[in-house]
Amino acid sequence: MKQTTILSTTLGLLMAGIASAEAIDVVGKGTVAVLNGTNLDTLSLKDKIGCLDVNGALTLKDCAEFTIVEPPEYDGLLRVMSSDAGLCTFQNVKQPQNKDSIYGRDDYAWSCYEDHPANETDEAVYTLNGLKQPFICHGNINCFYDIKTAPTKETDAVPVWPFAWGSEQFGVPPGHLQVAWLWQPVKA
Repeated sequence: MKQTTILSTTLGLLMAGIASAEAIDVVGKGTVAVLNGTNLDTLSLKDKIGCLDVNGALTLKDCAEFTIVEPPEYDGLLRVMSSDAGLCTFQNVKQPQNKDSIYGRDDYAWSCYEDHPANETDEAVYTLNGLKQPFICHGNINCFYDIKTAPTKETDAVPVWPFAWGSEQFGVPPGHLQVAWLWQPVKA
């Protein structure tokens, strides 16, 4: 009886956690502010270090307009992000890899480009219910990203990688910054 109660309580807590991770309605057009920090509860626009440009890189001021849509072939189960340059992804082999990261050394930088088909694993973006702001997440409940440095000049275009960690590296690589993406809807 005690084991059954513990099991049902554990399953209930797990299901509650899964339910709170459902995507909320973040679709349409917007820009992406890049915020420097490690706590989604305390991050705000005062932590902004730039925004994503049309190619998906971090820049000081060249903020691109992105579109988040639900492709009909995925029946509302997938949302993808694109810019005027094309669909955005972490799978563009022409982008730099995060060689400083133990767990992310094979990851490519985020980029937006033409002729990239939607893929339910690498382009899915969403946000989480319960957050104070609509942070853009990807993968398995990953709402953080890794950059080597913040941009310092208007001409800088800094690569952005997915945040990867494990038992040998709990945070971003030494010298890197952990950042979050804040969705800022564009009013029509």
